Amino acid sequence: MSRTEEAISKLLKFVSDSKPAESVAQSTLSLFAQPATAGQVRSIDLDISFVTAPRPHRVPLFITLPHEVHSGSICVVTKPPQRTFKDLVIKAQEEDNNPIAQRIRKVIDVKKLDAKFKDPVALRALANSFDHFFVYKAPQYPKALAGEFLHHQRTPVWAPKGNFIDSMAAATRTVVISRRGFDNVTVSIGHTGLSAQQLVENYNTLLQELLQHADGVTADAILQIRVAATDAKGRRAALPIWVHDYDLSHPGVLAPRVTSAATPAKAAREESHEEPSAKRRRKK
Repeated sequence: MSRTEEAISKLLKFVSDSKPAESVAQSTLSLFAQPATAGQVRSIDLDISFVTAPRPHRVPLFITLPHEVHSGSICVVTKPPQRTFKDLVIKAQEEDNNPIAQRIRKVIDVKKLDAKFKDPVALRALANSFDHFFVYKAPQYPKALAGEFLHHQRTPVWAPKGNFIDSMAAATRTVVISRRGFDNVTVSIGHTGLSAQQLVENYNTLLQELLQHADGVTADAILQIRVAATDAKGRRAALPIWVHDYDLSHPGVLAPRVTSAATPAKAAREESHEEPSAKRRRKK
C-alpha cells in the first residue's frame, strides 16, 4: 500500500468512526449550517502549500477527474432562456431516471439570477440552499456568483461544452483550483462515498494535470501536500503525503537541495541565495 492510499484509508476511517453530537443538532447553530448531503457524505480535500505564492489570476483552473467529486443537490445557471434547460432536466428525471438529473433542484438563467439576487441576504440564502453550483453555456461568469456569494459557497464549476446531461455528469467530476495569489490552496478530490482506490486515482490525476497544465505549477514549487477531511463533530484532520526536501546545512537559508542533475534554471535560483561579497569574489 502506497503512502497516499494509506493516508486516505486512515482518513476515511477517522470520518466514518465519528458520529454527530446531539447537542449540535439541537442547538440554534444548526439554523445557520449548510444543508447536509444525503447519507452525511463528507468531502475529502487536498491541502497544497507552495514554497512561494503563485502569481494570482482571476480565472481558476478546472480539472476533470475519473470519479465523482461533488455529491448532493445542484443548482444550474444557464444562458437565457432557462425553460429550455428545465425541460431537459424534467425529461431526464421522469423518462430516463438519470441519477445526475435527480440531484438538480434548480435551473435559472444568468439574466434572472442577476436580477433576483442582489442584496447580501438573498445571496447568502442562495449559497446555503444548494450543495453545488454549475454554470452551463453562460455568455460570461454570473456577477451574482462572486463577492458575497463566495464567502458562503465554493467557486461554482464551469461545466464543459456538449450535451446538457453529459456536461452535468462531467461537472460532478470537475474540481476548481483557485489562483488568488495565496501560498496554499484546498481542493476536493472526492467524498466518503468513494473507495480509497478511487480517491487515489482522483489524486493522481489531479496532481498530474496540475503539473502538466500550461498554467499549473512545477514540482519544486510545492512545499507539501496533505489529505484532509472534517468529521461529523467538526474536527478536521490532515495527513501529510508529500513534503518538499530541503537542505538545512546553512542556518537561515531554505534552498532546495542541489543534485548533480540540477537544471540551469535551478542552479540560477541557487546562485541568487549567495552573499553579494561571494558573487564579487567569484567574478574576479
